[in-house]
Amino acid sequence: MNETWVTVFGNVVEDPGQRSHVAPVKFRLASTPAWQADDGTWRDSDTNYFDVVCWRKLGQNVRECVRRGDPVIVNGKLSIREWENERGQRGRSVEIDAVSVGFDLRRRQAFSQRPARSLPELPVSDLPLPDETQVTAREAEETAVEPAA
Repeated sequence: MNETWVTVFGNVVEDPGQRSHVAPVKFRLASTPAWQADDGTWRDSDTNYFDVVCWRKLGQNVRECVRRGDPVIVNGKLSIREWENERGQRGRSVEIDAVSVGFDLRRRQAFSQRPARSLPELPVSDLPLPDETQVTAREAEETAVEPAA
């Protein structure tokens, strides 16, 4: 199967949203390429819009950190879907199934917070209980009584 991977620089058009707690987080991304004309001035090309889909932990982090207007870089698999609505209008949507989303640090500052590592919690029944009858070798030596001669 042929997959097209893309990296797109752009601005978030709307706050990331989620329809339910199991659905992916989605947002729209606008990317306007610029080019330099013969006279040296910079001009904007047409704006391209992408629907970005973020699953699992990536989606959770995007929902918590990314806001409308943020400059981001999105990397993922590109897919183009054709659709038709109930009124017979046809269209095309360009979607990126994101594997990473990050802030474009050329255009803003960002501060990262590492999540605290969590150790797996064991049920109380799985914890070893101290055995009061066990005595270490050192304790045995300290409490040993010399036999009478």
